[in-house]
Amino acid sequence: MYFFQSLEEQHAQKRSARNTFSLLQTGVCSLNQNTKVSTLHMSHAPTKLLHRGRQAALNYGGIGGVVGHEITHGFDDDGRFYDAFGKRKEWWNEEVKKRYVQRAQCFIDQYGKIEVPGTGLNVNGELTLSENIADNGGVRLAYESASQEMCVWAYKTYLQKHGQEERIEGLEEFDNEQMFFLGWAMNWCGHRTIESLIDQVNTDPHSPARYR
Repeated sequence: MYFFQSLEEQHAQKRSARNTFSLLQTGVCSLNQNTKVSTLHMSHAPTKLLHRGRQAALNYGGIGGVVGHEITHGFDDDGRFYDAFGKRKEWWNEEVKKRYVQRAQCFIDQYGKIEVPGTGLNVNGELTLSENIADNGGVRLAYESASQEMCVWAYKTYLQKHGQEERIEGLEEFDNEQMFFLGWAMNWCGHRTIESLIDQVNTDPHSPARYR
C-alpha cells in the first residue's frame, strides 16, 4: 500500500485543471504464470480507488481490496487447479478439496438467495462463484490477513503501526474500520437500467455491484 501511495505522489503534478488526477486500475490474473497483478495507469479514471490526501482506510479498502481480489483469484474454483509453477493439475489432497467444496457451496447458496429488484431474478450463485470468492478473499486480505507474509499489507497492521486515524469531518459517526469498508463499497457505486441488470445476472460472472 505504501508503494501505491508513493506512486500516486509521483504523478501528483499531472493533475487536470479541476485539480484532480486520474487513475485506471486493471486487474490481471495470469494463472499459467502464477502471477496476479493489478496494473495502475495514471490517466483515465476517477480517484475512488486511491488518493494521497484522504484516509488510509479508504485507500486500503479501495485499491487494497482490488489487489487482494486479484490475488485471491489464484484460489477460486478455477485458479485452485494451478500449482506453484503455473501447471494445471489437481494438487490438493482429498480433505482440503472436500472442505473447499463445502465452503464454496456456502457462497453459492448465500448469493443465490439474493433477489435483484425489478428483474424477477436472483443472483446466479454458481455463475458468480469465482468472483464472489475473489471479492470476499480480497477484502479480507486488505483488512486483516491471517498470513504472516500478507498481514504487512493489511489495514489492521497499518493501524497497529500508526494508530487510529482522525475521523473525517461530517462522517465522524464512522470509525476507521467502517471507513475501510466504505472505501471498498465506493468501488461499486453506479447505476444500471433494468434491462442491463437482467443481462448481467444472466451472463456476467460478477455479481451486481450493490451485492459486492
